[in-house]
Amino acid sequence: MALWPLLLLQTIILRNGDMESGTTFPLNWENKWIGQGTVTATRDISEKHGGTASLRLDSRADSKGQFSQFIEAKPGSKFTIEGWVKTSGAVKANLAFQPFSADWTKNEFNQIGYSANESGWQKFSQTVTVPDWSTRFAIGLTVEGEGRAWLDDVKLIGDNIGVEDKTVPPEVQDPTVPYRGYWPTVPDAWNQTFDGLKTEAAKGGKDVVFIGDSITQGWTGDNGKPIFEREFGPLKPINLGIGGDKTCQLLYRIDNGQFDGLDPKVVVLNVGVNNLWAGNLDPEKVADGVSAVIARIRAKLPKAKILNIGILPAMENLDHPTRVRANAVNGFLAKRADGKRVVYVDLAKTFIDGEGHLSKEIMPDFVHPNGKGYELYAAAILPKIRELLDSK
Repeated sequence: MALWPLLLLQTIILRNGDMESGTTFPLNWENKWIGQGTVTATRDISEKHGGTASLRLDSRADSKGQFSQFIEAKPGSKFTIEGWVKTSGAVKANLAFQPFSADWTKNEFNQIGYSANESGWQKFSQTVTVPDWSTRFAIGLTVEGEGRAWLDDVKLIGDNIGVEDKTVPPEVQDPTVPYRGYWPTVPDAWNQTFDGLKTEAAKGGKDVVFIGDSITQGWTGDNGKPIFEREFGPLKPINLGIGGDKTCQLLYRIDNGQFDGLDPKVVVLNVGVNNLWAGNLDPEKVADGVSAVIARIRAKLPKAKILNIGILPAMENLDHPTRVRANAVNGFLAKRADGKRVVYVDLAKTFIDGEGHLSKEIMPDFVHPNGKGYELYAAAILPKIRELLDSK
């Protein structure tokens, strides 16, 4: 039986609607239809409505085409599509909702917004319903004629829009690309955990958000919970840690509604160690993944300040390859923080002795703190969090 998760008044499902991810081309907007002539797509960082980039289509004379992304959908789903469009030249542009049948033999083209010629950014919004014969739809920008058109800040807002994403991510994941989490022994559990955290976040009223992997999740586990409640409880915190998450999963979660309902003053981020276990990722690439998460947080929560915790010391000895690579990642992160909106803190000295060794008395498996470890962790970051809460 299919599982249709309850998603109430949240921006969901759409991947990279703010065009933040991608290099020369916005991630997930690769579905292309060229009816005639030449239409090309670019991730434009010089012209955008919000964030750092937009989708730009360049169309030549007598050309017609579309770039879009497909979304699996439950028939009868009702939601609102929002987006911003800009045009230049002699081009005509449509922001469109296009449902398709399961066998692709039937589809409809529904105009959400229209812009033509020299037009500044315009917001379009329309409520639509997925037909009872449709199981997927495309959200796309269609252009015709000579000129340019831009698309940015596309959102789907509604209830019960789509099916659960059960795509199995690749074994080796690019740290800068969003992938859902996946636990092979319990395939549905990661999605269920994520849905639970979204439901909790949607309640709002939190000033401090903790987000990361199992080390962050441990704040409200057996070892960390007493310390978390005692030290951070008065600060109105929420813990959004999920075991096993890499930068990829945090990108996915943020893109899919993790922060909906939240307006915190501080976000405490600790992620990256799980990206290192494959052993073949360049430390700078892992740092790029953390930086992508920070950029995503800033786009979604522009008022919040970010406390970026460097990857905690892992493995017993200083010369262990994982520790060496973690130190390299941290070196990049330290240089990228501005010290105002993004504050970096390295906690290595909190957990290691004078010779760089970790103790089982603090991290029994040389990765996860125990109760004593979380006491040290809290003492190290609590002053930083309070400082950021009090700063303007």
